[in-house]
Amino acid sequence: MSEIVKLYDKIYSHYRLMNSLMTLGLDKYWRRKTVEYIRLLNSNPLSICDICCGTGDFTEFLVSKFPGAVVTGVDANENMIKIAKEKNIKANFLNSYISNLPFDDESFDLVTVSFATRNLFFASDFDKSLNEIKRVLKKGGFFVNVETSMPANFLFKFLIKIYLETVLLAIKIFLPGSYKSYSFLKSSIYSFKAEKFNEKLSFHFYAVYMKNLLPGSVAICAAKK
Repeated sequence: MSEIVKLYDKIYSHYRLMNSLMTLGLDKYWRRKTVEYIRLLNSNPLSICDICCGTGDFTEFLVSKFPGAVVTGVDANENMIKIAKEKNIKANFLNSYISNLPFDDESFDLVTVSFATRNLFFASDFDKSLNEIKRVLKKGGFFVNVETSMPANFLFKFLIKIYLETVLLAIKIFLPGSYKSYSFLKSSIYSFKAEKFNEKLSFHFYAVYMKNLLPGSVAICAAKK
């Protein structure tokens, strides 16, 4: 997993902009819909941990939508955490791997991950990471994950692949130093399946839910301890 963390050293300075471009700006919409879904599960979480928080985009949403909560952002990449801190979000930020979280048992009402699971799903210690998430969750608490997932619809799948290949070609021309990192991110989009992730969650948590978001290329997966 450390190799994945290192990939972000090449792209952290422009990651937020490229993320918006690669999702056609829909990433903000998907985060808003995720918060709405969280409200259905727990309308008033008082302690929230946003894991793999990156530059703090989703952390910022959580702080604004749950003003009464203590929010903590965690990421293994120091450069990403630095950018998150510079944005002056009213949250605590820590540098840590997901597989070894520096928190006591049952510390949080809610744990979230946004647009990072596909990069970790095939790592050898991913089950250990899920156990860590479960450990720091309070009994009855929720783990909510929002992630890109290739749609079943052939036309949508084809259009997404064409668009991503075009973006990657532009990156290769204009940001050659970042090409390897974004090439990996693209391949993880192709490989990740929300249904498979849900199956894995079912081995660790009491109840598992899934909701697809338009245009069918993103899924919210939620699990209850």
